[in-house]
Amino acid sequence: MVGTSVIHIGPSEGALRVWYIPQVPGSPLFVPVRDLYEAQLVAEALVALSTFEFENNIKPDYSDALGVERFEGEWCEVDTEEWKS
Repeated sequence: MVGTSVIHIGPSEGALRVWYIPQVPGSPLFVPVRDLYEAQLVAEALVALSTFEFENNIKPDYSDALGVERFEGEWCEVDTEEWKS
């Protein structure tokens, strides 16, 4: 379209996201979340899905990884103890 432009707005300070790599090494999936409680719910759902897929022979084996990041000028890892209860 003529006369339109796209403005990329980066994350705001304190923004949170869950990252998940279903098969290491691999590319991460990022899921923005509102707070650490929501981060825990998303992380638990991803773990439950991986476990279900493994137990039901949907994937024969896997090595996955996940975590939570907070934006502080750049994305920084949040300690597991801070979001996992």
